[in-house]
Amino acid sequence: CSAQEGIDDIGFEAGWTTCLEDLGPELVNAIKTAPTIKTRLEKFNQFASQEANTLSCTLVAEKDDVRICIWEEFPPGVDIRISEWQTIKVLIEIIRSGAGPEWMPSQICLQSAQAVCPGVMDRLGSVSVYVNQPSTSILIPRSLLAAPVKTSCWGQSQVPEWRRGGSSTLALDSDPITCERFSP
Repeated sequence: CSAQEGIDDIGFEAGWTTCLEDLGPELVNAIKTAPTIKTRLEKFNQFASQEANTLSCTLVAEKDDVRICIWEEFPPGVDIRISEWQTIKVLIEIIRSGAGPEWMPSQICLQSAQAVCPGVMDRLGSVSVYVNQPSTSILIPRSLLAAPVKTSCWGQSQVPEWRRGGSSTLALDSDPITCERFSP
């Protein structure tokens, strides 16, 4: 079982090493100078769309929260687990650059149907994870988007110290998200 878990969580392990500096100096500087988390996400979307026309990011309001949806097209048969964890980590790092190094979303949604291993769930703390969803996404408080960034947070959130405590939840095909894809 532990050998299988090692294989199954390779997407998480590979993706979770991603940090902002991996995005290149031009994008890092654009993100760093943006005054709010929303403008930092907009800079990411602008640069990502220029680099890969198969990638787009949308914000969807959900009560007091906002779902950040990433739409990425892959050829049939491609295992997307590494890419979706990298994408999730980039979004988290962008938000941590303004909200603080320990910030985590309340929810992560993955397109892949592969169940997330218990070891990964333990490391995510109290984050709820849903698999087999229509898009890769995270859920954040709406108030976080407009708040001015904490300038002292830049560069603190590399590979995080794993939060302990709380318990993660995993759901297969339940509580599906409702991201509707649209072009800006």
